[in-house]
Amino acid sequence: MSRPTRIPAQTSRLFTYFAFRFKIRSAASASSTYEFTSQLFFDESFLSSLYTQQTPYTTKGDSGRLSNASDGIYNQGGSELLLTPAASGGGYAAAINVGMNVSA
Repeated sequence: MSRPTRIPAQTSRLFTYFAFRFKIRSAASASSTYEFTSQLFFDESFLSSLYTQQTPYTTKGDSGRLSNASDGIYNQGGSELLLTPAASGGGYAAAINVGMNVSA
């Protein structure tokens, strides 16, 4: 699945991340569902560059932003969900593969 979007605005006291959720219904039983909710994080050097060099993000700059290291969810394995966007067309692109084991 590909989803174009914008990077969340820099806000003091909040982390820069995307939340996502998978919900899969079983083909065998309509009442059986599997759900997974998590967050995608951004590489710190990418965020610093973005917030100091790209409008409209430069209006607030990089000061006051909470780092990944300050996020409890990131510290529990968030580095496995780390995006490192690269320049693409007029913006940036990143990809990550996420799998869900529903064989329980």
